[in-house]
Formats: sequence, C-alpha cells, structure tokens
Amino acid sequence: MLSLIFRGSNVSRALGPLAWIECRGGNLLLPDSVQPVAEYRRGSWVYGSMRFAQLECRSMLCVRFQNRAGREAPLIGPRTFVALRGPYVFAGRELIAKLDLATQMWIQTDTSGEWSVLRIEPISQTAIRRPLTRQGLVADR
Repeated sequence: MLSLIFRGSNVSRALGPLAWIECRGGNLLLPDSVQPVAEYRRGSWVYGSMRFAQLECRSMLCVRFQNRAGREAPLIGPRTFVALRGPYVFAGRELIAKLDLATQMWIQTDTSGEWSVLRIEPISQTAIRRPLTRQGLVADR
C-alpha cells in the first residue's frame, strides 16, 4: 500500500493507504473511483476546493506508463518516493515525465514516448506482472 500526500504552501492532505494511484492525462483516479478525485488545472493539482503544488507517494514504488492501445513502457522502479510537482513527475530525484497540457499525454523524459496513463503502485510480484487495466472506465480519448 502507498500513502498519497497533497502538498500546498501552507496545507497538506493525506490519503491512504491506497493500492495505487493513476493519472489519465491530468485526471487523478484512485482504486474504486470511476470519477477523478483531483485534476491538474492552471498550474495546480485541484482536490475538492483546494489547490496543491505537489502530490507525493511514499512506499517501495514503481511507475508504469501505458498508451491508448494498451502497450506498456518498461517499469520504472523500485523507488521509495514519487512526486508530481506541477506537471512534472519525479521518481526520487530523477525527472521521468511531464504532462503535455495541450494533448493531456505524459511525455517520458528519457525516450520522449507519449503515454495516456501514468500509474504509481507499490512494488510486488503482482505489480510487476499485472497488466494496467481498470474495469468500469471509459476507454482513453
């Protein structure tokens, strides 16, 4: 399980434990949620009525990317810390991706690959082998 922390200038909110978090473009989804619980808008992650500059996940984590056709990039991890700072994704201190605001695609920094889904989940044997699918969600745009 992982912990998710929303961090703003003078406030923070924690959620968890969670099995994973997933960003479809700038929409943040949690397990058992069909609708986004937060979204990236105008330079901030908006959760409820509050704006946050950063999201943090802590645990022994891996990061996965998936495109609209269902193809996955190689797993990134393990890492003990993953942060979404504005539109940027850091695994530890390494910048691994950026959200393209115009296309709502995640651009992987080392390959320039474009991905519609970014998932952060705890490392486990099932996390390494399980395909990135969610029941009940509408297909990617």
